[in-house]
Amino acid sequence: MVLNLEIGSVFSPASPMAEATLRLLFLLLVLGTGVLVVVAAIVVISAIRFRDRGRELPEAGERRKAEVLWILGAAVLLLVVLVPTVQTMRIVDPPAGARAPDLIVIGHQFWWEVRYPRSTSRRGPRCSCGLSRRT
Repeated sequence: MVLNLEIGSVFSPASPMAEATLRLLFLLLVLGTGVLVVVAAIVVISAIRFRDRGRELPEAGERRKAEVLWILGAAVLLLVVLVPTVQTMRIVDPPAGARAPDLIVIGHQFWWEVRYPRSTSRRGPRCSCGLSRRT
């Protein structure tokens, strides 16, 4: 099956917001793949290096430097993901600013209330939509 990237694909964004989300997706895929490769390499190297040769394994607390490096590496990775995520959130959902909304929709249990704040209608700036008969 051939992957068509022209129409209807996640990889062909149709708006600036979708493009920012796609860039974040690619960053997360690259970082996730990097983490997978590093962890798999460490597991394989550790399995070969520390296989049973009749000697005691070192205590977990003796490798303090390795523990600190793991924690710092995870913290740096989280910061590398956090900054682009916040930037993407600002692009996708920018602040509304001081402008009043054109339409206010309020959902009630069995009906919707729609308010038009700038309406000049004689009947009032409200419209209620709901069931007109019992079902």
